[in-house]
Amino acid sequence: MTRWSVLAIAALLATGAAAQRDVGDPLEHFLDTAPPGRAKRALDDGVARATGDFNNDGLADVALWQDADFGPHDGPVFLYLGRKDGRFAASGLIVVSAQRLFRPLPRGRGAGELLVCAADASVAAGYAVDGFIVSDLARNALPKSCPAGDAPEVDRLDVARFRANGTQAWIRR
Repeated sequence: MTRWSVLAIAALLATGAAAQRDVGDPLEHFLDTAPPGRAKRALDDGVARATGDFNNDGLADVALWQDADFGPHDGPVFLYLGRKDGRFAASGLIVVSAQRLFRPLPRGRGAGELLVCAADASVAAGYAVDGFIVSDLARNALPKSCPAGDAPEVDRLDVARFRANGTQAWIRR
């Protein structure tokens, strides 16, 4: 386990995010979490967002991170899984590479996998998403290679526009 993985897990436990929590605005909740090795988050570090249906339940889910949280190899991405009432469940974090992110794969209604794919198309890590529960996939349960498909599109928060106008400040990059 890398130093960043240990820091990410410690930050998750320290923020109390280990227990699932309902949130209305994933961005506001994310900004209230303590990043690994720092006292608080700063908008000046920027925020990245990927959206998709990570748990295959037909509802939009959100992944948030800051590039400043990533070490030389990997860092934490916080998952917010959509609820039917429009809120989100803060469901924990996964550790990925900033260059690779993850590839979501449906695995039945209400279940999916998030695979972290290496540059050579091998699978570096994987996470099971069952309902609102996120857990590590066992090494022997990982596929040998990443299936074809695209990683989620990434939006970046335009900090100046966010400060002026609120949440309508996401730009696709």
